[in-house]
Amino acid sequence: MKARLLIPLLGMFAFGGAMAADAGAPATPGAATGLNAPAADAPPVEKKAAPAAQPVQVPKAAPKGAMAAPADKPDAAPQFVRDPALEEMRYQHLWVAYGAIWLIIFFFVFRTWRQGERTAGELEDLKQRLADLEASDDRG
Repeated sequence: MKARLLIPLLGMFAFGGAMAADAGAPATPGAATGLNAPAADAPPVEKKAAPAAQPVQVPKAAPKGAMAAPADKPDAAPQFVRDPALEEMRYQHLWVAYGAIWLIIFFFVFRTWRQGERTAGELEDLKQRLADLEASDDRG
């Protein structure tokens, strides 16, 4: 509703009031000014009706795993055709996907832990070297 009011209002400001409140009609009855005025030498335009939509032929038997509307309700939303073999394959794919995700997570955690242990060892080595260097400076 707001868009219907806002667009003509913006058009009136943009074109100096020449745009009508309704896009296809003059602003006031009998007033044809600005954008709504027909050209003086323009021939009358004949409006043609749009061709009627033709119904689409839908095959009676849907392929396995396809979307199909129930036979008793052709206008109903399509329902998934259940096939036990495809259901089992879907579950197998789901398990494989979850397994792959968990393997990636475990690998990341293990690698991060191992890198943390290595970094902690290097820090201890650096602390020891720093303590040795400070001890040698105090002597000399």
